[in-house]
Amino acid sequence: MMDMLLLSRVLSYVGVKTIGAVYSNYQKAEIEDLSRLIGFFDLVGGMQELTSFGSVKSLRAYYAETDDQKIEGLLSAMENLYETITLCKTKRIDGCMQAFDTALTEAETCEDMMMRQLLPAFRGKFGKKLTTPGLIKWCIQSDMLQQAVTVYTERIPAFIIECGHFIEVTPSARTPEVREYEDAAAVRFMRDFMTLSKKPGPGRHPLRTRDDNSPMVYVDTIEHLEDMLVQSGYKLRCPISQMQQICRDYLYIKTLRNMMNHANDAGTQGQQDLTNYLSEYGYVLLEDTSAETLRQAVLQGIQNLRPIPKKERVH
Repeated sequence: MMDMLLLSRVLSYVGVKTIGAVYSNYQKAEIEDLSRLIGFFDLVGGMQELTSFGSVKSLRAYYAETDDQKIEGLLSAMENLYETITLCKTKRIDGCMQAFDTALTEAETCEDMMMRQLLPAFRGKFGKKLTTPGLIKWCIQSDMLQQAVTVYTERIPAFIIECGHFIEVTPSARTPEVREYEDAAAVRFMRDFMTLSKKPGPGRHPLRTRDDNSPMVYVDTIEHLEDMLVQSGYKLRCPISQMQQICRDYLYIKTLRNMMNHANDAGTQGQQDLTNYLSEYGYVLLEDTSAETLRQAVLQGIQNLRPIPKKERVH
């Protein structure tokens, strides 16, 4: 029986649709309708397709006749999130993630028993709450490398500022100018925190001039971060070494994203200077980068964003 059901799945890939299945029970002298088992395979396949690739096409087909609004809400929320990621509409990501989390919670009380049984595995894939790092990790696992790098570059600066684990913005911190289309937290990280080397501090002159826009401005900030933080308006809630690592991760992935988007496998001179610096910390040079090394760099960058428990910190 199971062999025949599996065969029906194989035939579906060559356009042969199975409309029903029956089983002749010789001992009971009955013919049993097993068509629901075919639907079960469709449901499991649809959940696999959703968690692996973000597509709800198969689940849409399976639930084509459902009137359960909680299931419909989950499918719609996933469709919106998937489209937002695919088209790199990074400004919409936070809202879509929140809507997806809400829909997933509501689906836990849907009327469909099979959907309720599969949701814990679904939670295991995305976590109790979908976060920006979690979303990026899912993109990597789903072979959406371009989208993962774009979301990392566009959304991680705001995550660093807003999550509460890394940087505390005190009232004395300056407020950088933010254009209408920009994210205020991301601007604060890149154009203020990361450029502290261009600002004077107690008993010292700026390490860089105000009109210096080279990537090495960021390098000077990272390498002298402890001094740069004095009376800067920023305080760290994590070890300095972890913040330096996070900043290097970000600069490396951002440089590779720029290289990918501009179809340039060499990079500008500034990018070369920056990656030469980063190579001293174990990052792969631009010319030696592959899809796999970029994938590993993003995953490691996500790993480095995990808060370090106080008892494990090295002072």
